[in-house]
Amino acid sequence: MIQSMWDTAETRRSPAEWALDWLWHKPEISSVLSGMSAMQQMVENLASAEHAAVGMLTQPELAIVERVRGAYENLRATSCTSCAYCMPCPNGVDIPRTFLILNSGLMFGNMAEARKAYTRLMRDQSPSILASSCQQCRDCEEQCPQNILISEWMPYAHQILGEGKEYRPEDRPER
Repeated sequence: MIQSMWDTAETRRSPAEWALDWLWHKPEISSVLSGMSAMQQMVENLASAEHAAVGMLTQPELAIVERVRGAYENLRATSCTSCAYCMPCPNGVDIPRTFLILNSGLMFGNMAEARKAYTRLMRDQSPSILASSCQQCRDCEEQCPQNILISEWMPYAHQILGEGKEYRPEDRPER
């Protein structure tokens, strides 16, 4: 679905190139650091950087970026970026991994696999790592740059991942 939105652009770009170009488009950005894990990614990023310029994206391209952003936001439960600033949890809950599992299950339409991954956490790690161990102390919320109400999300995430409750966007806590 999202790739089909990117494909409507006159200029073809990879998703990574779209992200880098969106950053370089902004006048307040003077340097862009990109993560790379393969030589081919470095080659692609360097090729992308060669045409980088402030204001490089057209209004139709910016509209595509906005549509993709909206679609992506609707595919995930929370805005967690897995920065782990919320960690360590005093109760041992792996907050970023819980959100990653939940968001991945929703984005890829495979909650059965997400529930298996969550169950493996308990088997491979410890039951305390699960969202059900959250004591709503809110220490994590003070550190979260996304301002996620983690203490409300953890019990809800456990209901979905650990107890099989159906995810319904209207029931979720605030993002």
